[in-house]
Amino acid sequence: MVEGQCCLVIIGTAVSFFMTAFAPNAFFLFFSRASRWINSRKYSRCFRSYFRFNQTEERAKAFGLIGSALNFGFVFGPAIAAFTLTLGQAVPFIIAGVITTIAAILTALYLPETNKHMEKYKKETFLIFQNVAYII
Repeated sequence: MVEGQCCLVIIGTAVSFFMTAFAPNAFFLFFSRASRWINSRKYSRCFRSYFRFNQTEERAKAFGLIGSALNFGFVFGPAIAAFTLTLGQAVPFIIAGVITTIAAILTALYLPETNKHMEKYKKETFLIFQNVAYII
């Protein structure tokens, strides 16, 4: 269930941004940044599912879109943070958390499920007690 995992990764990133914004002391600040680092290791699954939906002739375009989106964030993210720091130190992290929450909602709505056989496994029970006697 890659789509669900992508949503969890993005929601974890949003929670990390909100924890950084409202950190009462240095321990929570370091904990929020460490959780962000641990959570970011799972982004490769999200990229893999995004590229899986594109045809082979469209994958170069998909790589370009992902690269341009990342570069857009690297350029304009610090600029937005610099302009909003006058409103408070937590405001850039709140804005990042809101944008990430919007991204999680859009991912849940528009990213199709990669595992097409989930309905089959939801209907079946994995452990049927009648068959346990045959195993033992």
